[in-house]
Amino acid sequence: MTLTVNALLMSAGFFAAVLYVSHHLGRGDLQLVTAIYFILLEFVLITALALLFSTFSTPIFSSIFAFSIFAVGTFAEDLRGFAGMAHGVTRGVLTGAAYLVPNFAALNVISQVAHDVKVEPKLIMLNTLYVLVYTASVLTASVWIFERRNLK
Repeated sequence: MTLTVNALLMSAGFFAAVLYVSHHLGRGDLQLVTAIYFILLEFVLITALALLFSTFSTPIFSSIFAFSIFAVGTFAEDLRGFAGMAHGVTRGVLTGAAYLVPNFAALNVISQVAHDVKVEPKLIMLNTLYVLVYTASVLTASVWIFERRNLK
């Protein structure tokens, strides 16, 4: 919730600055709401991953693991490309890793919005569904791991 409030306050400040500089908000400026929404979806996903790692690791390692997954997930499309060029077991491992890590690249529409290219409603719906399913899966795994921990 804190990340959402911070993002919304920063967005309000951003739109206030745009309004101050250009004296109006155009249709292109309002497309930024989609990019902000996708950033919020990334926050949801990375928070769920950090929670998963915190169920079995120390706080510092949870942060490192979550950041590492974010970094790898940002290049998930490239990982799929490398898997396509690989052979044998390496291809299988890379393909599995590419589909296991969250695809943060799909949630990055900032350059698309910056170039005034409309984000399709279908992409918004599919990315929302993707994040909800992935987050539910990660949170289910978190609960499963936490229930089996011996806290004595």
